Amino acid sequence: MGSPLVVVAAVALPFDLEGIAVDVAASIGVAFAGQGNDPEELLHKADIAMYQVKRKGGAHYQLIDVDEHDLSEYHDSLQRDLRHRRRTT
Repeated sequence: MGSPLVVVAAVALPFDLEGIAVDVAASIGVAFAGQGNDPEELLHKADIAMYQVKRKGGAHYQLIDVDEHDLSEYHDSLQRDLRHRRRTT
């Protein structure tokens, strides 16, 4: 696979469209993981990564490791549960 940065750079080249100069920018999210990951889940995580790029100003790419992301979400969930239990006890 080529670098997503190559794609971002190629898309950013201005071009002429019927006499009108057109500038385009690309924001790319890339998700990768090991065996057994559902393609729909990978697409969803890549979408999350793409919107992270857009929030940072766009015209770049963001990589996301699905297994690491899931572990991070699990860790955040545990922390929320612990804080909630401390407040209710």
